[in-house]
Amino acid sequence: MGGFRTFLTTVSWFFTLAALALAVFAAVGSVDNKSKAIDTIHFIRLDFSSIDLSSIISDSSVASTLSSAAKSISFKGSDFGFANTYTFSYWGYCQSDDSSSSNNLKYDSCSSAKALYYVDPEKFIQEQLDKNEYSTVISQLVGSSGLNVSLPDDMEDYVPTIKAVSYLIFICTFIGIGAFALQFLNNFIAKRSHLSSILSFLLGALGTTALLLAAAGATGMWLIVKDKFNKKLGDTGIKATIDPEYFGLIWGSFGAGVLSTLGWMFAICCGRTEPHYDYDEVKE
Repeated sequence: MGGFRTFLTTVSWFFTLAALALAVFAAVGSVDNKSKAIDTIHFIRLDFSSIDLSSIISDSSVASTLSSAAKSISFKGSDFGFANTYTFSYWGYCQSDDSSSSNNLKYDSCSSAKALYYVDPEKFIQEQLDKNEYSTVISQLVGSSGLNVSLPDDMEDYVPTIKAVSYLIFICTFIGIGAFALQFLNNFIAKRSHLSSILSFLLGALGTTALLLAAAGATGMWLIVKDKFNKKLGDTGIKATIDPEYFGLIWGSFGAGVLSTLGWMFAICCGRTEPHYDYDEVKE
């Protein structure tokens, strides 16, 4: 096998492995709260540490009571049973009582991993209110009425989009992982075969396209979700921030996929696949 082809296929193989590894790390982030290597990989984090829910409580009398109390009481998320910080990933969410500004969140728990998970903001907030205990002060203020939230219509109207794009991100990411896993295996043959190089190129093209859709979909959707939380729910004290680790991984995986695919495209026609013999020496 020629030296140029050896170099070309080796470099392409490296980028195949890089694309696969980066996509896997992006996909397994925040599966549980035990692995420090992956629990920082998520789409977005929500800060519930300082919160006033009066503007989104559906019961007007309860909302008025909370609003009046908020003038003299500085409510904390824990008063309503919230953790300080929630992070969201492919599989669900994790929660922490650390400040959302911390770079090393210590998670208390994570939800059970669920494929095709998506966030419904109103449903999520309501579930947290229903399952957690309020502080004594909040219990006295709301009595037996409980707390029921109702988010602005334009935020709830975006939920079907969140669901559809979340499905797209999940499915495309795993198509990309599957394509590059198959390409990695096929590369054992492709390095010595122009014909198999075509298959490696096609698998790379499929994986790269899928990862582009996942990365672009995640970037666009979560930026919009962040803005909706900060603008539409700004008066509640809930703050949303995008975490860069996931987006660095998924876009890095896409970039490595592009380079791998280009490498195998050139390998289709470039370089010798058979050993080179010096026929003059053989004759002698």
